[in-house]
Amino acid sequence: TVRPFLRTARMVVPCQSGKFEVWVMADQMARTKRPRKTPPRRRAKRHSLPVGPVRDTDLRSCVAFAFCSSIVLPLHRAIYVSEAVGEAGASLLILAEILGASDRYNRRDGLTGVLMRHQGRFLQAIEGRRVDVDRLMDRLRADPRHTNIRLLSDLDVPERLFHGWPMTLAEMTPDAARILNGAPLDQLSPDRAEALLVAAVEALPVPA
Repeated sequence: TVRPFLRTARMVVPCQSGKFEVWVMADQMARTKRPRKTPPRRRAKRHSLPVGPVRDTDLRSCVAFAFCSSIVLPLHRAIYVSEAVGEAGASLLILAEILGASDRYNRRDGLTGVLMRHQGRFLQAIEGRRVDVDRLMDRLRADPRHTNIRLLSDLDVPERLFHGWPMTLAEMTPDAARILNGAPLDQLSPDRAEALLVAAVEALPVPA
């Protein structure tokens, strides 16, 4: 078991199998065996908090943990293409609903990204923590407004390409059209899809 000492602090550590709470000191964490005999019960101090057992396998499966108040996780980016269903391929109202909901939920989850609709298909990039990107992709797969979702890119990245945009609409600019070169969106390679979206957002005003 992991046992707390004075000045312990609670940390929720994201792991491969879920989230686990551990207690850490500012300068050390100790792992001890449970004593055979229970020592005399002492009056709990205000800074001494109980902790339950944490399995060694759970700790080893953690992505990372640090002895500090926060954990910095790597960024992840997913780019997918899909086919619009029915009026979603041309309706401005449906597109406004998609952008409005995406902006609201992405702000909540710390995600950024860009969406392009072209010739009845959607091309979208999503950036953020892996767990948040995966959660959003699960919701998108259940969205009836599009189908045949295909991931073009799904990898960790050093920085965001679309920083400042929780979600924005990218139009087909002349630079983006040259990259597309008449091909359908679902025939793009991961590099061309990324370059296409970057070229499209360069024409947008810098977000405040």
